[in-house]
Amino acid sequence: MPTIRNAVLDAVLAALPIAIVYFSGWAFLSSYLAEFGIDATQAVVPTATVLTYAVKPISSWQFGVWLAIAVFLLALRWRKWPRPWPGTITVPAATLAMLTLVLLLVWAAKDGARANAERVWQGHKSITIAHLKQDVLPDERRKYYNRCVEERRLRQIIGLADTLFLLCRSSTQPGHHGVMFVINKDREIVYSAERKRHVEME
Repeated sequence: MPTIRNAVLDAVLAALPIAIVYFSGWAFLSSYLAEFGIDATQAVVPTATVLTYAVKPISSWQFGVWLAIAVFLLALRWRKWPRPWPGTITVPAATLAMLTLVLLLVWAAKDGARANAERVWQGHKSITIAHLKQDVLPDERRKYYNRCVEERRLRQIIGLADTLFLLCRSSTQPGHHGVMFVINKDREIVYSAERKRHVEME
C-alpha cells in the first residue's frame, strides 16, 4: 500500500509543474482576450501558445513571493523529514498552498493582461496588416478596414493559427475607442465589433 501511495504522489508531483504552467498561460490568455471582449473558449488556441503566455504570470513578483515562502517553509522542516517529499505533508496544508498559488497566479495574470492590453490601446504593439481577399463589391466594413490600413491605425491583439484579431484604434480617441476585426485564414473578415475602453479620468 505505501508503495502505491508513493507512486501516486510521485506522479502528481511530476505532473504538477506542467499543470501550473498551463494554468498560468491560460489564465493570462483568457484575461488578455477578455480585455477586448473576446471569449477565450471560442478561440482555437494551440497548447504551445498557451505555454508561451505562461511566462508573464510565472515571472511575476506574486509568484516569486509564493515560491520564496514555500522554499523557506520547506527549508525549516527539511531536517525533520525522513525524505524530501514525505507522506507527512498534510492534505489541508497542500490544499492551502495550491489555493494560494492559484489565486496569486490569477492576480498576476490579470495584471499582466491589463498591461498588455494597454500597449495595444496606446499603439505600442506591432502594426499588423492582413491583406484581404479581393472583392468586387466591398462593403462598408471592408472600406473602414482599408481606411485603417491606410492610416496605420491597426494593431495586433493576437494572431492564432487560423484567426487574426486586430484592433483599429479610433483617429480621435485612440486610447479609448476602436473597432476589432477578426480575420480568418482565407483573408476574410469574419466579423467586426466596436470596442470601448473605460479608463478612470484623473
